[in-house]
Amino acid sequence: RNITKTLSLAQVDSDEEAVRLSREGKAVVIIEGGMHSSETSPAMHQFQLAYDLVTGTDEWTTYILDNIILLLVIANPDGMTLIADWYMNNVGTPYEISSLPVLYNKYAGHDDNRDSFIANLAETQNMNRLTGMVWYPELFFSQHESAPFPARIWVPPNPEPVNPNMHPIIVRWKNLIGSAMGQGFEAQDKKGVISRTAFDLWYPGYSDGPSVEGHNIASILTETANYRYATPHYYSVNDFPESYRDLTLGTFYTSPWEGGWWRFRDAVEYNLTASKSVLDVSAKYRYELLYYKYKMAKDVINKFSSEPPYGWIISRDQHDPNTTALMLERLINYGIEVYTADEDFNLSGIDYPQGTYIIPTSQPFGMYVKNILEKQEYPDLRNYPHLWQGVSRTVRFERPMAPYDGVGWTLPVQMGVKTHEMSAPLDINKTLLSEPEYPSGSVTGRGSHYVFSGTENNSFTAVNMIQEAGGEVSRALADFSMGNVNFANGSFIVNGGSISGDELGDIASSTGINFEGGRTNVSQKSLKQPRIALYKSWSANMDAGWISLILERYGFPYHPLTDADVKAGNLSGRFDVIILPDQSPSSIINGHRKGTMPPGYTGGITLNGVDLNGPTKKFYYYKDTILTAAIGVPARSSLQSQQDILIACKGIFDLVMVVSEPFMVAYGFDRFDECLIIDLGAGSLDLCRISG
Repeated sequence: RNITKTLSLAQVDSDEEAVRLSREGKAVVIIEGGMHSSETSPAMHQFQLAYDLVTGTDEWTTYILDNIILLLVIANPDGMTLIADWYMNNVGTPYEISSLPVLYNKYAGHDDNRDSFIANLAETQNMNRLTGMVWYPELFFSQHESAPFPARIWVPPNPEPVNPNMHPIIVRWKNLIGSAMGQGFEAQDKKGVISRTAFDLWYPGYSDGPSVEGHNIASILTETANYRYATPHYYSVNDFPESYRDLTLGTFYTSPWEGGWWRFRDAVEYNLTASKSVLDVSAKYRYELLYYKYKMAKDVINKFSSEPPYGWIISRDQHDPNTTALMLERLINYGIEVYTADEDFNLSGIDYPQGTYIIPTSQPFGMYVKNILEKQEYPDLRNYPHLWQGVSRTVRFERPMAPYDGVGWTLPVQMGVKTHEMSAPLDINKTLLSEPEYPSGSVTGRGSHYVFSGTENNSFTAVNMIQEAGGEVSRALADFSMGNVNFANGSFIVNGGSISGDELGDIASSTGINFEGGRTNVSQKSLKQPRIALYKSWSANMDAGWISLILERYGFPYHPLTDADVKAGNLSGRFDVIILPDQSPSSIINGHRKGTMPPGYTGGITLNGVDLNGPTKKFYYYKDTILTAAIGVPARSSLQSQQDILIACKGIFDLVMVVSEPFMVAYGFDRFDECLIIDLGAGSLDLCRISG
C-alpha cells in the first residue's frame, strides 16, 4: 500500500526510483458492488469471487494473488439487507418482484451513485477516503445492473462524450480492459456482450468515472442483465426491440444473445467472468498500472505548472464561512491538496491577505480539481460525428443529443462559494491543510438582544437549537445598526432573556455562528418553530430522501406524511407546512395499483382524500392544462440556435416562443397563464414560473 501511495502522489526522486517501486509493488484493485441495492447480482457475485480466490490452488489463482491486492466493497450493505428481507418475504407470492416501498439508501436511493463529487452521504465519504486517501488503487471496478436490452452485459469502451479532465492513459486503460473482458466472455461462450452505447464518460457524480479518473485511477463500469432480484425470466426474440430481432452482429456486439431463460445464477456468472477478466489484466499489466499511475501524476503536475488554469483562490471573505469550510473538507477528504497563504500576495492585479485558501492544479489529482471547480460546457456531438458514429459515412443530425446524465456540477457554484481562477502561476510560501478551518463561533457583548446572520446555512441550525432550548427568535424586517455593527434585513434576533448565556455559547460553538449582544428597536417578526410534514408515499422517492437529509442536517423536526395521514384530514390543524417532493401527480394521487404490491402498500391520497383546509381546497391534476414557454435569447443569436431550442422543447411544452424580450412579448400576447419564462443571456439563465 505504501508503494502505490508513493507512486500515486509522485513522491519519488527520479523516474528510476519509480521503475524500481513499480517492479516491487502489487496493483491495488477495488471491485465495488451493491451500491444500488436493488441490483442484486453484483453484490452476490462477490461472495463467490472471494471463495474462489481463497480456496483456489491452481496456477491462475496463485498468479493473481501474487500480483494484486484486491478489495471487495459492498458500498451500501444496509440497503442490501432491506432488499433481501423484502424479496424473501414475498418470494412465491404475487408480489415477488414488487418494488421496495422505501429507499434502499435512506436519503438518496438510486442517487447514491450521483453524490461522488459533493459527498453528502456517509457512504460516499467512506468511498472517497478509500480511493483518494487510504488505498490509492490503480483500478476501480464498479458493477451495476442492467444492460441495454437484450444485451446480457455492457462493458467498455464507452460512448461519447469523454470528460476532458482525465489523462489520456485512463481512456486507453478503459478500452484495453473492456476489450479483454469481451474476449473473456467469448472464450466462455457467453453471448450478449455490448459496448460503446448508453453509458458515457462525462458526469463525475458516479463512484466510478471522471471522479476517480481525475485521481488517475482507471475505472471500469459494467451493467449486467437481471430480471428482478433473483427471479428467473424467459425471453423470446419477439420480446426484443425490433432492431435486435434479426441478431445482426456488430463491432461492439459481436455475439448477439438469442433469448431463452435468464436466471440469477447467469447474472452472477457474467459478473464473475467480468471480475476475473479485470483481475487477469491487472496481474498481467501490474508493472504498467503502477508505473503509469506515477507517470500520470507527474504529467499533471508538470502540465499545470506551465499552463492555466494554475488553480483556484478562495477568499476567507465569504457570505457563509461554514459552507466554505465544508467544501474544503470535502476536497481534502478526497485527497486534494488545499493550502493557506503564509503571506499577503497579489495575483493578476488583485490583492489577497495572508490566510487565503489556494488550491493549485499542479498536484497529482489536479485534473479532478479542474473538473470540479471550473464551469462546464457540454459538447454538441453533432459537431464531432467522427468521434462517435463509427460508420463509413457520417450522418448529419438536426436535433441536439440529450446527455445520459448531469452536464453541469461546478462545486463552488452549488455551494455558494466565491472563487477566483488563477490565470498566472503563483510562487509564495504556503501551508498544506490537513483539515478545514471551521469558524469557532462566538458570543460577543451583552444585552437584551443577540443578533446573528440570516444568510448562513448554519444559522438555521442555530435557530432550531435556540427554539428547542426554549429561546425566542425573531427576524429583522429592515436594515439596522447595533453598536458599531451593521446588520441586514432578515438577520435573526434572539431575546436575551429567553435563553441562558451558557446555552447560547454552546450553540455558537457547535454551529460556528457569531452572536452579537446589544439592544435594538428594529421592527421584527417573531418566529415559531413550524410544524413540518414531508410527504412520503409507498412509491419510494429520491427527492423526499434528499429533503429529509436537509431537514435533519439543519435540525428541522418533521413528520413523515403518509397517505393515511392525508385521508384522515385536518392537516391544517396539525401542520403549518406540507412539503411535496418532486413526484408525479398521478403517483401521489393513485400510488401503486392493487395487485402490484402487498396489501397496505397500494393506493395514494386519492382525489377525495386530498383535503388540506376544509372541503374546498384540494389537489387536482389538470391534464388539459396548456403549458407555454417564452424563451428569451440574445438579439444576435443565430437562426440555427433558435431552431435548436425549438427542437429541444418538443414534447415538453405545448406552445413555445423564442424572442429577445420574453417578459414583454409574453405579456403582449397574454401568455402569462401557466407560462415558464426562460431568459438565456450571455453566460446566465433566468427562470420564472407564472401560474394561475
